[in-house]
Amino acid sequence: MKDKIRKEKEKGKWVGLYFLGLVIILYLFIFFLNFENAYNSLKSSWDILVKLIPVLFLVVFLMGLVNYLLKPKAISKHLGKGSGARGWVFSVLAGIISHGPIYVWYYQFDMSIESYLFSFQSDSNQSPDH
Repeated sequence: MKDKIRKEKEKGKWVGLYFLGLVIILYLFIFFLNFENAYNSLKSSWDILVKLIPVLFLVVFLMGLVNYLLKPKAISKHLGKGSGARGWVFSVLAGIISHGPIYVWYYQFDMSIESYLFSFQSDSNQSPDH
């Protein structure tokens, strides 16, 4: 049984690399078909990544801080089997709070996508002689 679980874990390690390889191959294919759109797509992805880097550093820092300050015994005391309804309510509230900031990003990314799509529409509306 343990061998089967270990084989599944080893198999799962490669899934991310296969996906990355597929994405790279698709981008190369798109570059040959339509260089401008592929370049704009990569540039847009890069711009979003640059906007997210400070947030990612903050999240990693906060996760490290929480991991350092909170011990597993303290967490299981408040969220474990013996915590009862209080633990359940705390878990629900923590889940709501942790997912709340995600909705702030939707507006920012939505605006980025709208401006990106609008640039394609305005390019396609120009006459060929321009």
